Amino acid sequence: MIDQLSLLTVHAHPDDEASKGAPTLAKYAREGVHTTLVCCTGGEEGDLNNSALAEPGQPFHGLDAAATKQLLAELRPNELAESARIIGFSRVEMLGYRDS
Repeated sequence: MIDQLSLLTVHAHPDDEASKGAPTLAKYAREGVHTTLVCCTGGEEGDLNNSALAEPGQPFHGLDAAATKQLLAELRPNELAESARIIGFSRVEMLGYRDS
C-alpha cells in the first residue's frame, strides 16, 4: 500500500524546472504529493536570456562573455532554491555535474 504519492522530475540545468512542467508540479505539490527535483548540472554554460539585465545599472552591464557565465553560475543556486520554493518542491537534489 502506498502512503503518499511521489513525483520525481530530473532536469539538466537550473531554470529548466521553471519552464518544463512547473504548473503541473505546483498543482500536485499543493495537493500534498511529495515532489522531488533532481538537477544534474549547475548551468555554468548557460546564456543570459534577458537582455534587460545587461543594461546600465543592471548586474550584467559591461560584462564580457566569460564574466557573464561566471556571474550566472554564481546566481543559479539561489535562483533554483527560490524557484523550487515557489513551485513547492519537497526536496531538491543537485548532482553536481559540470554543464557542457
